[in-house]
Amino acid sequence: MENETYNIPYGIVPDNLEGKPLDIQRSVEAKSTATAAVIFEAARTALLHPDAWEKLPGFTGASFQLVKAVSDDGIAAAELNDFIKIDIPGPGPKSGDGFDWVIVESLDDNFDVDADASFSITVRPCANPDSDETGPAAHFFKDKATSTFIVKRKDKTVTTSYHGRNEIPNLKGVNLPDKMRNSIVAAGALAGLSSLQWTLLLDGLLAESTEQE
Repeated sequence: MENETYNIPYGIVPDNLEGKPLDIQRSVEAKSTATAAVIFEAARTALLHPDAWEKLPGFTGASFQLVKAVSDDGIAAAELNDFIKIDIPGPGPKSGDGFDWVIVESLDDNFDVDADASFSITVRPCANPDSDETGPAAHFFKDKATSTFIVKRKDKTVTTSYHGRNEIPNLKGVNLPDKMRNSIVAAGALAGLSSLQWTLLLDGLLAESTEQE
């Protein structure tokens, strides 16, 4: 799998106003455009089912669980305003009942005019939806942070990418145990653990998909 320069489409990835942005890209070339189309659809489907991310080939680290905003809509895939509950190894935030939480902020299909097919999902740290209390995000990053996952196809090449923006530790307005925990986890993420995890996820999406060949 190759890592090449990615031209980020305007408007899909938020501007980075604080902290250092994180951009990772991986790609594979299929034997034919028809096979590439199958690989793209498989990767797109996988992105919409975060519960299965930890089962992707080679992926290790946190586990993810989709929590539906509307429990009776009958749709298993991620939708706008759904939540993802994240279980990071080690103690979780008290405000999140031991989990970090993000909300699905946007889903976009066919946004890249230079690609034959494209899809993106953006999530943002949020408060614990299971709690009646209001307050800061139940996450080690502030709710200004975003994570955007993209899969696109151009001819026989399928590319996955991750774009982290405004990744600032969530330390203001949180209780002391969560402040200490968020500081440690955020420091690890900014030091490279986040980059490693998302690289493994991007590789896993393509490894899973290329089994279709």
